[in-house]
Amino acid sequence: MRRAILVATFVAGATLRPQDPAAGPQAPERGVDRTAAARVVEPTGAVTLRDAVALVLAGNPELQASIDELRAAESRTLQAGLRPNPIAGFEVEDWGGTLGFATPELTLSIAQLVELGGKRRARAAVSGAEATVARLDGEATRLVLLSKTHQRFLEGLALQEISELARETVRIAEETIGIVRQKVQSGAVSPAEMTRAEVELSRARLDRAVLVEQLALARSRLSALWGTPVARFLSMSGRLDSLVAIPSRDSLLAWAPSSPDIERWEAELRAREAEIARARAEATPDLEIVAGYRARLESDDHTFVAGLVLPLPVFSRNQGTIAAAGAKSAATRSRLVDASLSRQQRIVEAHSALLQDRTRIETLQREVIPGAARAFSELQTGYQRGRFSYLDLLEARRTWTEAQHEEVMTFLDFHQMLAELERLLGGPLSANARGGRDR
Repeated sequence: MRRAILVATFVAGATLRPQDPAAGPQAPERGVDRTAAARVVEPTGAVTLRDAVALVLAGNPELQASIDELRAAESRTLQAGLRPNPIAGFEVEDWGGTLGFATPELTLSIAQLVELGGKRRARAAVSGAEATVARLDGEATRLVLLSKTHQRFLEGLALQEISELARETVRIAEETIGIVRQKVQSGAVSPAEMTRAEVELSRARLDRAVLVEQLALARSRLSALWGTPVARFLSMSGRLDSLVAIPSRDSLLAWAPSSPDIERWEAELRAREAEIARARAEATPDLEIVAGYRARLESDDHTFVAGLVLPLPVFSRNQGTIAAAGAKSAATRSRLVDASLSRQQRIVEAHSALLQDRTRIETLQREVIPGAARAFSELQTGYQRGRFSYLDLLEARRTWTEAQHEEVMTFLDFHQMLAELERLLGGPLSANARGGRDR
């Protein structure tokens, strides 16, 4: 199915720009049996998004389970298409008495059930439709896992950038302590300002230490997707500070009806309709044909016997099963409509969130961060000259740091929402949206 091809493309880094993936592990062929983490060789240095995708495809147990479920469904389809086995019989009549046989008759027979009404064909159609649902469920599992891989990788990248910001904050706090110490020694400011500066440095170091632990946890959350609870790699390699063109809402909605979830419910509906056909076929009685050879041992007579057995549909015509199958089909049709509406609403919400995040990022980069940086630089110079208080300097530094932090988190929100939108569509925006752009 085309979805499997699109997925590997869009999660491999349309919005991120990882390093050369040639050195990373290769994804296994679809359907190849794996023993999960036992066959995964995790890098020990930096991991790119492409590396992470390949590792998840090779080692995720949930993905392997979906492959096994598909095998089971395909095996059920094979079984459903087989004819009933013939039945061999051996019968002895007219025997008894105190010493054993009286005038015994021996009959050897073979019986064959002949399914009428197209039962075998209907049964195979149901199993085939259910196998299609299982295949689409497997594709959905793959999409969800790769989208989750994408999002956890992004979380790690964001934490790495925030950790670097925290390192810079510690450096500035240490530099500020030196300035405050000189001013205290010269008597220009109260010793209380030195205490404040030391407290701020301690807080900055604490924030940095917490971020280090959070980053280690983010790496483990990522590696857990390929079956390694404790990450062995040291960092995520990629860029978070990139924006992509956002297609128009109408072009995304035009693609929505063919999204993976909708295809799954359409396949489910076909399976339920096949169940109706099977229930109607089962209302037709089956014919049993019996043929045999009979021997009378006392008179040495030999004859052939034959018979037909046909149930009479007097009381049960399978009407309850037919009605139940019809109700399940109607319920599935309603769920298909609900899934379509829900998908469209989620696409609209994701599209709106992407536009908001992009506007926020552009404003932060164009106005807020440069202005906060200039204000902090001017206040730092002014504080050294005695024109501003330490609290003014501290507030300016916090404003600048918070603006940088907000930029990173907004980039994270943007790319995570983009990954979710691409999961909803089953592929990258460039492959899905053929229409215009909002900007």
